[in-house]
Amino acid sequence: MVILFIIFFLITARKTNQAYVKSLMLTNTAILGEERERAHSNIMEMIANNTSHNIVLETILLNLEKQQPQMLTSIMLLDNGGRHLNHMAAPSLPAFYNKAIDGLEIGAKIGSCGAATFTGSRVIAHDILNHPNWIDYKNTS
Repeated sequence: MVILFIIFFLITARKTNQAYVKSLMLTNTAILGEERERAHSNIMEMIANNTSHNIVLETILLNLEKQQPQMLTSIMLLDNGGRHLNHMAAPSLPAFYNKAIDGLEIGAKIGSCGAATFTGSRVIAHDILNHPNWIDYKNTS
């Protein structure tokens, strides 16, 4: 009889735990959705109020980084000649990095931004120290 009670208790506890986890996940999803909606409304308000495009771009990136804390984001603009990228916004990247990539020539194996612009596809470098597109940028001194 004790064994049946223990089995019943374990099954009940497991179902309760699963329901609790599902409830937490739904609540988290709802909260993230509300945060995204607030961020979107804030951006639209900034645009309607003619806020500087640099501030709008930085706010967009900060919102993305808040939603995905492991990300460091940047926005670059292709120059009129269609050959170089100019730094527009990168609120969490160091100034020396932003300066180094400003004016970056685009190409299939040139960093992440240069390659993405050249190929028209997303390029993700999880580890720029070892990614092949970044070999030419390692400090050799």
